[in-house]
Amino acid sequence: MTIDVEQDNPFDFILEPYATSYPFRYLPHEAHALAPYMDASIIAHSHRVLDWLYSAISDVNQHSDIVQFLASINQAVHRDIGYARRDEEGVQSPNETLELRLGSCRDMAVLFISACRHLGMAARFVSGYLFDPPIDGSHGSAHLYNRAVGSMHAWAEVFLPGAGWKGFDPTNGILANEYFLPSAVAHEPQSVNPIQGKFFSKPNDTPVTSTMEIDLTLEELKE
Repeated sequence: MTIDVEQDNPFDFILEPYATSYPFRYLPHEAHALAPYMDASIIAHSHRVLDWLYSAISDVNQHSDIVQFLASINQAVHRDIGYARRDEEGVQSPNETLELRLGSCRDMAVLFISACRHLGMAARFVSGYLFDPPIDGSHGSAHLYNRAVGSMHAWAEVFLPGAGWKGFDPTNGILANEYFLPSAVAHEPQSVNPIQGKFFSKPNDTPVTSTMEIDLTLEELKE
């Protein structure tokens, strides 16, 4: 794929006056449309999230700057959860991620989403790619910020009135910019698995096995 992107300042947006601080309340028509992204019960086994959040950051009940507040939650996940690439299917529950203090990018994204929903904010799961500009000309030896370099990536988006959906990457503790290339979004990660499919065979057929290998390389095309 060749993707044409423009430079994007993740802080360059204007919020509605009623949504500049926390807590805020979505307008009725917004809340109706955002209902699937605000339902904290969709993410099972997340009852420990608020206890962790209250211990991880200050001013949870009231914060004068909503963007800084969300950035603090983003940084808290990045700080408290170690990164581990997991190739097996599925996503850890937030409780499991907090217990292990370890998870993949999708696990950390789900933890961040769960925290936002428990606080009354709409959040969704994003699957895609992250281009990390190499420092020395190669991704393998040095990179600027991507803990998950060389694999697909997952992050989260929060709906902020006036700005729309804004991306937060708890794996790397940063806001999403033009280097984040989304391919799918959903209210739950199971809806955007990168690989899906089925096969059928007759009951007496020899069992069928399959393997797949993926090599992902992201490169910047110079003008």
